[in-house]
Amino acid sequence: MSAIKAAGQAFGGFRKLQAGRAAKQQFFADAQTTRAEAAVAASIARTRGAKDVGAATARAGASGFGISGSALDVIGQLAADAEFNAQVSIYEGERRATSLRQQGRSAKRRGVDGAIAGGFAAAGTILTAAARAAAAGGGG
Repeated sequence: MSAIKAAGQAFGGFRKLQAGRAAKQQFFADAQTTRAEAAVAASIARTRGAKDVGAATARAGASGFGISGSALDVIGQLAADAEFNAQVSIYEGERRATSLRQQGRSAKRRGVDGAIAGGFAAAGTILTAAARAAAAGGGG
């Protein structure tokens, strides 16, 4: 009976190890997806900014006053804002991806810890059974 219990404990530890590895892989895959989504968000921000700059340039040109002074400042600020928004998107994506990768490493560590604990529990069960058998047999 102790052998079955020990085998169950060892197998439970192995399953925790597998679960930790799988969780790490999923967290890392999610991190890659997050980075890709951030790149898309940055591209969208830049595209919107380019459209805004184009529209402002067209309005300034259509006004007949030319593109100088305040109009040029507005256009420059629109471009700067678009790039800032793109960089914020990238930063936020990297921050989330880093967090996901850290969670993945932690999940793997928990799996390794579970496997070690399962091994020690199995060893403890076997040693306890051996000690009981030795005591029942007279111990020497």
